[in-house]
Amino acid sequence: MNRREAIKSITAMGIMAMMPKIVLPHHRAVQGFHFVGLGGGGCNALKHLYNKGIRARYTCINSHERLHLPADVEFIKTAVPRWTDNPMATGQKQPFSLPDEVQNTFSDNAYHILLVALGGCAGTRLALALSAFLQEMNKKNLVICSLPFKFEGRRRMIAGRAIDEMLFSANVRWFDLQVLGNDHGSRPVSEVLEMADEQFYNIFKDSGFA
Repeated sequence: MNRREAIKSITAMGIMAMMPKIVLPHHRAVQGFHFVGLGGGGCNALKHLYNKGIRARYTCINSHERLHLPADVEFIKTAVPRWTDNPMATGQKQPFSLPDEVQNTFSDNAYHILLVALGGCAGTRLALALSAFLQEMNKKNLVICSLPFKFEGRRRMIAGRAIDEMLFSANVRWFDLQVLGNDHGSRPVSEVLEMADEQFYNIFKDSGFA
């Protein structure tokens, strides 16, 4: 089965049902949760979890300016190199070095939970780099991400390949915006994006953390 057929099969069977539960280990070295929003979509999901009142550390990492974030949410603005004309083509990894400021924010022994809407340049590249970095540093982590709508063609292709790559180095849970919208009567895009923020929380909750 090729990659395209595999993704279609996973979507048809229900992505949430396919993914294994990941339970927080009872280990003294783990010092609470650290939610990290990556890119615009990830930072929106971060704000939604923050508003749930979960006791945790919150960090937003983005290539744009800080916008509408609570005062006690840490913010790191970092430059993320843009894709080439053919992003994530076979054999083309396009790595970039994480700045020291980004690496240092993961220096504690928290359970780091990355939130990202895959497909965009900043969020996707940060997710790829950080998932590999956290695995290398033997840090507890979970990546929760969304797949773009089908009409987003190129972004959806990038997202699918990013998931393929992260599966080798990270605990990954994801959901499909297209399926989410269809499951709720083909809602407008704006409403589906609002539901997506709640879906990030549901995945966190259903993974045995809450």
